[in-house]
Amino acid sequence: MFDSRIFWGGLIILIGLSIILNAVFKINFPFFKVFIALVIIYFGFRLLFGSFGFQLGDKGNEESTIFGSQKVHVESISDNLEYNAVFGSQYVDLSQAVLINDDLEVEVNSVFGSIKVNLPDNVNVRLKASSAFGSVRTSEGEMVSFGDTKKSFSKGENPTKNLYVKANAVFGSVDLR
Repeated sequence: MFDSRIFWGGLIILIGLSIILNAVFKINFPFFKVFIALVIIYFGFRLLFGSFGFQLGDKGNEESTIFGSQKVHVESISDNLEYNAVFGSQYVDLSQAVLINDDLEVEVNSVFGSIKVNLPDNVNVRLKASSAFGSVRTSEGEMVSFGDTKKSFSKGENPTKNLYVKANAVFGSVDLR
């Protein structure tokens, strides 16, 4: 199974190694050019064989979309959820979801992608948003473009449950409605 932490961690390690090779041993390894070439070759193979995007999420409480598009409809939330989009897009519909517990957490991560989340009614939303070269937008029109922020707002007339939303956007966008 693909783990985005392993991919991005490995990518950062390779960038660091290429800098060390250049600085210490004067070996110039064109890491960025090789990485871009491999990504283009990968896209070509995915287009040729007809399965350009794929989704992960066998855990039941985590859905990941990589190089693709996915719509997720949630009917009930009994445990914390996590949604990830890497070079892809997701639409997460929580509008009709029944919250089983009084306090639940939803984590939304977008890396070079976009995620639109339709939040349920009658909840107090506690948002912790982080963005680096991306954007996190709320239904009130507030936006975080760079840095961290915490916001609180209510959806519906009589909110009875608390929903903690942790939204992260790196070169991507998260739209909370």
